[in-house]
Amino acid sequence: MPRGRPASEPARRRKRPNGNGGKIVLHMSETGEEQRVFDFQLLPVGDEMQAALADVWRRLTGLTGPWRSIASSKQGWQALQRFANWTERDAPIRRQSDITPALLAKWTLTRPRNSTGRRDKMIVARILRECDGLSAEALQSLCFRSTREKTQTRAYSVDQARQIGADARRVFAQAERRIRMTLSKLDAEWLSDSGAEADPTEGRTLDSSEHSAQLPGSLRGIRIRMRSIAESTRAEEWKSLFLTGLEARSIQVLLCDEFGWNLSSIQRLGIPETTADEGVSLYHLRLEKRRRKSGRRFDTASLIDDGPQSRGRIITRILEATEPAREVLELQGGSRNDLVIWRSRKAIASDDEGVMRSGMVTDGGTWNRAFGYWVNFKRLRRTFNVLRGGGPNQNTARTHHEQYQSIEPVFQREMAPVIAAGANAALLPATLIRARVAEEDAPGDETATATCLDFEHSPFSEPELACRATFLLCFACPNAVIMPRHVPRATFLLDSLTALRTALPPMIWRRDWENHWARLTSLKDQFFSGDSWEAYRSLVTNRDRSIVEKLLQGRLAA
Repeated sequence: MPRGRPASEPARRRKRPNGNGGKIVLHMSETGEEQRVFDFQLLPVGDEMQAALADVWRRLTGLTGPWRSIASSKQGWQALQRFANWTERDAPIRRQSDITPALLAKWTLTRPRNSTGRRDKMIVARILRECDGLSAEALQSLCFRSTREKTQTRAYSVDQARQIGADARRVFAQAERRIRMTLSKLDAEWLSDSGAEADPTEGRTLDSSEHSAQLPGSLRGIRIRMRSIAESTRAEEWKSLFLTGLEARSIQVLLCDEFGWNLSSIQRLGIPETTADEGVSLYHLRLEKRRRKSGRRFDTASLIDDGPQSRGRIITRILEATEPAREVLELQGGSRNDLVIWRSRKAIASDDEGVMRSGMVTDGGTWNRAFGYWVNFKRLRRTFNVLRGGGPNQNTARTHHEQYQSIEPVFQREMAPVIAAGANAALLPATLIRARVAEEDAPGDETATATCLDFEHSPFSEPELACRATFLLCFACPNAVIMPRHVPRATFLLDSLTALRTALPPMIWRRDWENHWARLTSLKDQFFSGDSWEAYRSLVTNRDRSIVEKLLQGRLAA
């Protein structure tokens, strides 16, 4: 007798909803946790254009496409909607051939001169370049280079950042005290009802309407049955076990203030890998920067909690404050891997999966009402990285310098003397007087500016060849001696070079004459007083003037 049963056909895989002629596209995020449907029939363009744009959208949001998150596709959809609405008013598009260079140029000129306008131009150009059926002229007009402008966002002052951090710490500390007090109260009530002995390590279940078994776990094993809470008259008390949106925002502010991380990285923080030994915990947090390519998107931050003042203590506190919310998510079958979790404003119910929230906090207005200001995370991050010495945190050294340090007024003021010192150090070799200045005249081989002691071993010529350098370089040559008889000519040479400075274009002056002028100025300042220099100037002869004139005209070159 045959055993078993015939094999059944494998279940067919569900296809993504691309009905209505393929004009509806479903975008599933890279993690699979989010999705969004885009209906191209809603765009005020022709049917042919709708179908072409939908095909482009599938490529951009597909498994190998560049738009991996819902935020990216949502931003692209908003830009495309603005373009389509604009064309409906100005020049309706029915098919790809209706897109002309003139239309694109007009669209470009109508965009506002801000970040939104620049983003619209870049996103629409990228979408249309992928669109089949555009003319070569239209594609050519879509190929332009985007200039990245420096941000106008500036860091908070140190005092402002300190106040923001203090406000966030106060809010989070109040939340911690409330959660601990509620847990202690519920434990005391349960022990009183059951007659059990107090054991801080023993787990239990909060249940106001039905009996349930004790469930062990971290933080005294608190597991909250959502249906019991919803039916209880004490539902508001159970809510006090969870962070509010304002308190979750305070945690994100604290992480940005303490470590200078990007807000998008903070919103995606998961439970860290933890190693604990003898009361010391080592946390490894995975930081994700979504805009980077896949090979460079993740960094690891390692923090140690070995006492109240350690940098890792904030992670321990966050884990303890959010543990009750994680227990709720586990009972609902959801993920409990997010670091920051808070309850929404919805009523608690056992079949409602939207009770707990993670990721982006939308209670910024609550913060503004509580403290009278909005928190700008970009400014807070800049304060940490530039003013508090955070360095190229999650950035390359080049990006840190160009987009963070160089635009901060405080950094510019601090670096001004350093830059000046560097410029002077670079200028010093070119203006250094290497010639010896003698106090008395002596016989020797004369040049146009000094006396030469060794024509055959010049630092400006090949070995064993006679010097062929300009006589202006005698002041920079260790073989030269400047005697009192040469100084009147040097004063006239300096005056002549100063006059050239006003007569020549700046570029030519810097290239041909500035170093010589600076060297003579150093000679005057280092070796002569103002009176002695003026005395030598009064001794200038016609022969000195003639020699200087020929020297500057190049008629004395070797």
